[in-house]
Amino acid sequence: MLRYEQECWARGRSRIAGVDEAGRGPLAGPVVAAAFVFSREAAETGFSGCLANLNDSKQLTESSRDHFFSILTRIDGVQFGVGISTVAEIDRFNILQATYLAMRRAVEALPVPPDHILVDGRPVLGLPVMSTAIVKGDSLSFSIAAASVIAKVTRDHMMRALAVRGVWHGATYPGVAGVRTGGCASPNLQAGARCLGDSSAFAWRVSGRGDPVGNRSGAGGAAMIFFGRRRSAVAPPEHLETGKWGEAIAAQMLQHKGLKRLGERVRIGTRDEIDLVMRDGEQLVFVEVKTRSSEAFGRPLSAVDRKKRHTLSRGAIRYIKKLKNPRVSFRFDVVEVIGSPASGSPPPQIRHIPNAFSLDRRYMLP
Repeated sequence: MLRYEQECWARGRSRIAGVDEAGRGPLAGPVVAAAFVFSREAAETGFSGCLANLNDSKQLTESSRDHFFSILTRIDGVQFGVGISTVAEIDRFNILQATYLAMRRAVEALPVPPDHILVDGRPVLGLPVMSTAIVKGDSLSFSIAAASVIAKVTRDHMMRALAVRGVWHGATYPGVAGVRTGGCASPNLQAGARCLGDSSAFAWRVSGRGDPVGNRSGAGGAAMIFFGRRRSAVAPPEHLETGKWGEAIAAQMLQHKGLKRLGERVRIGTRDEIDLVMRDGEQLVFVEVKTRSSEAFGRPLSAVDRKKRHTLSRGAIRYIKKLKNPRVSFRFDVVEVIGSPASGSPPPQIRHIPNAFSLDRRYMLP
């Protein structure tokens, strides 16, 4: 899976972007493409570690895709971008050209241009840098496999969001939304298309495959989403939960301060969870992240009340007791994040409060 990346590294090209798409085959919805760049260290570490079973997203179960998506969007040493072509663009340009457009947008969404691109399938016209096309690349290249997961999960979330908002009238015509098929040509989807006609912003496609109902889409406007954890200004995908978004921002800020991340959402037993476990020199840091859209109801820190401090103390002591050196120094920090992951929202405000509270007395080590 690293053969093509290693060949590029050997030629002195350090920033290799894998590019893949999701949504070219379905009858409904946009085409979503992703570009994914591993640092060499991140690729080699992930290949032999937490990403060892990463593969073409079509070969993975939904739960496995979500699992790898969570890892890929949180690990260090990566950059990634996503580009979208709307149904209107598919109708206007045809599905092939719309796919090329989405791929180019994904590459252009990267914070730093790549040195070379590995793209799944046949050669792609219009990419901003030199590329190598690899047939079945999503099962042969580690970077393309990562891009395939990002593209597929992002598109699936978009289709589900449409269903939740009722765009697909799924309550009236179960299965019509294609949520279970991602907009692919299931019998339910085709039957529903005849019933609903041109019913959504992500309506039935015309170009390249024939319109299942004979109507043209009314969708319009290009869309582009940027995913990038290695930038100081984080623009997360809207479908991520606000809490996870705040934790990702907090972790990045603490790493910029020189702390090393040891884990996130660390479960200890059945009741306790710690948002972030960091290391500051020789000291362990247990971090509670509080995210709010505003301070209309007070500072987020106020939510770290006596009961919460008790729970965090219990979890921290249980964590420490599992270490080889239970006498390690530690502290409790709180990070406040004020903002929203919604598109168009202003940059979040971030406050770091070191030594925010002390260990609950009942959990004092002997």
